[in-house]
Amino acid sequence: MSKAFDRLEWSFIHNVFKKLGFSEDWCKMVYQCISIVSYSVLVNGSPGETFLPTRGIRQGDCRSPDIFILCMEVLSQLFLKAEEEKLIQGFKFKKNSPSIYHLFFADDSMLFVKASVTYARNILNIINVFAKASGQAINFEKSGFITSGKMHHRHIKILSKTLKMKFLSSSEKYLGTPPIYRLNSSKKTNLNVAGRTFVTKHVLSSLSVYHMACFPLPKYVTSKIDSIQRTFWWSKKNPKHVAYYHSWGDIGKSKLSGGLGIRNTYVTNRVFICKLGWRLMNNPNILLTSFLKDKYFPNQNLLEIDKAADSSSWIWKGIVNGLQFIMANSVVKINNGASSHIWSSNWISGYSNTPVSFNPSTLIIYLLMNSWTIIITVGMLICYLHCSRLMK
Repeated sequence: MSKAFDRLEWSFIHNVFKKLGFSEDWCKMVYQCISIVSYSVLVNGSPGETFLPTRGIRQGDCRSPDIFILCMEVLSQLFLKAEEEKLIQGFKFKKNSPSIYHLFFADDSMLFVKASVTYARNILNIINVFAKASGQAINFEKSGFITSGKMHHRHIKILSKTLKMKFLSSSEKYLGTPPIYRLNSSKKTNLNVAGRTFVTKHVLSSLSVYHMACFPLPKYVTSKIDSIQRTFWWSKKNPKHVAYYHSWGDIGKSKLSGGLGIRNTYVTNRVFICKLGWRLMNNPNILLTSFLKDKYFPNQNLLEIDKAADSSSWIWKGIVNGLQFIMANSVVKINNGASSHIWSSNWISGYSNTPVSFNPSTLIIYLLMNSWTIIITVGMLICYLHCSRLMK
């Protein structure tokens, strides 16, 4: 979306809130909050005459994101209606899997549709209807599309002309890897220790947070990120030929343990992946869980997965590894036992063998053997007591 917050029409916001069922008093209150605003332009450092806008919501206002998300629900419903009317066809993993045709990230949107010129035109028509009602507009220069590798280049050109967007090659990135190497870490900085600590904790270690929350990074990558943080924090002219008076492990400890609280990238990455697996376990009905279940474990429980297939995606392999850590450090509550697996579950912590079931014949032999053992034990006890009396 182009200037998404600035272009939102006030009348559209008011109508959306009314359609969502809010009372008239509430709608008027929201309208007053967004419309009672004035602006002035600084000319040579002095504010000019004030003027009143006729649309837009203020960025930085705590209410603006919520208002924008509620207004984007209109576009979501338009896509839902279009799919019901067979105007577009979303993406499915399997025939019976749920269909996905759009994902919204604030003012960025990802649309999934079958690579057809007709569907492409229908998508543009839906967006144009929404744009006329809301005041929004697409920034075609910052938009693009991508297809499967089997798509013919001529068909790609036709789609590009229809959508008025450029085709994104495999080298293009959306929310791509941030340039973590843009800061020359070997260059001496004039910041003091407190300043370098702040930059290391809240800038360098945060650049890769988005990717660490989704992808299990290889260890050599996390080690390189930690190396950049170390070199910047020490701020030495020639880091290869200097003495360090404290180990990085001591500096990275929590403040309660005497360190500065600089996070270890590898551990942080694994915590994020475990958190993703925990979210799947506790939210079995969300869209993400439904898609992963249809693709990777259609006939299994999430906690029964011990290893990801070699053909699985890198993200799923990381989630399965995270699940192994969760299972090793969690306890399952039995409740009514309906979902319990007596013979396949590991009931004793640290004991890898599962319980062994007996068939009827083996069970009888087992009981008889135990009965004779009890009889012999009782007999030996009686003999011991009798002998002790005689000795007295």
